[in-house]
Amino acid sequence: MLRRPHITRGFLHTAVTFGALGFVASSCGSGLAGIVSSSSSSGSSSNAPPSISAFTVVQSRVTPATLRFRTIDAEGDPVAVEIFFQRSGEAPESITQLAGRPNPDSYASSGAGVDHVVEWNFTSEPALADVSDGSFAGEVTVFATLLGGIQEAVPGASDISGLGNDAPTITVDSTDDEVTGIVAQGFRVADSSSDSVRIRAEYDIVGDDPDLGWLLARPGGLPESAPTPAFAFEGIEAPATGVELVFFWDTDADLEDLDRDVRLRFTAIDSVTEGLAAVTNAFRVDNNDPPTVSIQGDQFVLNPDQLGGIPIPFTVRDAESDDVRVVFQWRRARTSPTSPRHAPASKKCCATRSCAASCASAARSRAPSAGHWSPGTTRTCA
Repeated sequence: MLRRPHITRGFLHTAVTFGALGFVASSCGSGLAGIVSSSSSSGSSSNAPPSISAFTVVQSRVTPATLRFRTIDAEGDPVAVEIFFQRSGEAPESITQLAGRPNPDSYASSGAGVDHVVEWNFTSEPALADVSDGSFAGEVTVFATLLGGIQEAVPGASDISGLGNDAPTITVDSTDDEVTGIVAQGFRVADSSSDSVRIRAEYDIVGDDPDLGWLLARPGGLPESAPTPAFAFEGIEAPATGVELVFFWDTDADLEDLDRDVRLRFTAIDSVTEGLAAVTNAFRVDNNDPPTVSIQGDQFVLNPDQLGGIPIPFTVRDAESDDVRVVFQWRRARTSPTSPRHAPASKKCCATRSCAASCASAARSRAPSAGHWSPGTTRTCA
């Protein structure tokens, strides 16, 4: 029967600390990472004590976590090992959920060392009920103890980034009501375990028919020949407190010459899972250049028809070849432009037959063909 050591009384052990600043090998009064050792008598001076080395948590993001270590014994005797975990500020707990084997247990060894890999279903561990859903838990130390002998810790050979995992989160800034060209969209990404994340940026045209759905948004500054990347950002270290980023969207490439209502969507993905997408408010992208119109003035001035319908030659241009509407306005010399539908306030509007005679007379004095009045028609008197 294997006997457990009293680890709280100076028993040396090899440890890996999650969420700390480094690999910890602790003993009574020991310091930080390094190789520590002691010897113990097995009752015979001819039998060298066993040892354990290279204790490492290879994978701790999803259950089962993978633990790796090496057992060494000059005579090749089985080595008794028990594995513990300890949360910050709490007493050590013997792991109960090693896959396929008891804890403690005997492990094969040799003079050169035998490597072992064991799996730990930490989400089923009774003392870790708060991470049963696989969520992140920091400041968890995992360590192994021997029933006696030399123990070694290899500095830097450990996974210290945490136990379990939470999905990264994104929050987006508000967006201007109308934008054009290169659009700067700010957002914040955070991850409880400070993982490295990739971020996908997409856009959606509101009300398009047929609906094209969410499309990859093209970052600004790419060569024209380069494809739009699947991820706008890669290798972003996302601390638990969050980091501010700005995505520069090349709407000239994605919405060339268009005037549309759109939304942007950002999704962060770590090594384990994809976070919930964050969507901006709808905003207007106006990449449609305004149309222009020019009157062929020389032909207008030289036209001999001064009394009847006067043709006005003009040219309309639109970069996107859109349909346009043209409104013509007129004015007298040295007055402000006015629409034909709205007479200046200084003029008297004739809407009755009693006004017709003076109105028609004034009109005939300027242009004989322009003074006709008919009932129900509004004319303007000079």
